[in-house]
Amino acid sequence: MPTEVQTVPMIRESLDKRSGQLRQDLQLMKDYLILCVRKEDWHGVMDASADIREIVAKLSML
Repeated sequence: MPTEVQTVPMIRESLDKRSGQLRQDLQLMKDYLILCVRKEDWHGVMDASADIREIVAKLSML
C-alpha cells in the first residue's frame, strides 16, 4: 500500500510538469504564429497552426 500512496503524487507531478511544458510550448507557438503573419510567411503560419492544434489536443488529454 505505501508504494501506491507514493506513486500517485509522482504521477500527478509528472502530469503537472508535462502540462506546464505544453503550455509554454503553446505560448511560444502563438508568438511564432504572430511573427509569421507579420512576415507574411504563410507556410510558417500553416506549420504553427498545425503545431498549436496538436498541443491543444495533447493538453485536452491530460
